[in-house]
Amino acid sequence: MMQVRRFANGLMVITPPLYRDERGCFMELSKASTLRALGLPDALVQSNLSWSKYGVLRGLHDQLEPYAQGKLVSVLQGAIWDVVVDIRPQSATYLSWFSFYLTAKSMRQLWIPKGFLHGFYALGQDNLVLYHTSAEYHASHERSVAHDSPIWSVPWPRYKILSAKDAQAPHFQP
Repeated sequence: MMQVRRFANGLMVITPPLYRDERGCFMELSKASTLRALGLPDALVQSNLSWSKYGVLRGLHDQLEPYAQGKLVSVLQGAIWDVVVDIRPQSATYLSWFSFYLTAKSMRQLWIPKGFLHGFYALGQDNLVLYHTSAEYHASHERSVAHDSPIWSVPWPRYKILSAKDAQAPHFQP
């Protein structure tokens, strides 16, 4: 049976049913009718896979309208500390950050609505993260924000490996 933990700001932690037998296991990562029943877009139009070694910090990122993306995040191998920041000005949780521990073993998924910055810290040695998005990627509408913006003070681990783009990202300006 699917388990869903809904948060007032639209975030959801979803644990799909896992079918196990002597061969291993099977689960549906996304299915239009299930997504519709949860109130999510039933058309996730792009799938992305990232591989990160231990200590990699990816983010914080989002895409601006009209290409803003909702994301359904799954960990296929390893573990991550997933962090999202609500940057929707009318939201009751505006500028608040939320974190989730996602692992391949737990099979939990995180739904991130449009209007959140997203990033994660790789905790395992080899981490595969799959995320399905509700809109296609458009480089011209991508935004990177400094992971250590003082406005929200996320306590990231001290050891981190950043891309040049993420290391040079500006602090968030409300």
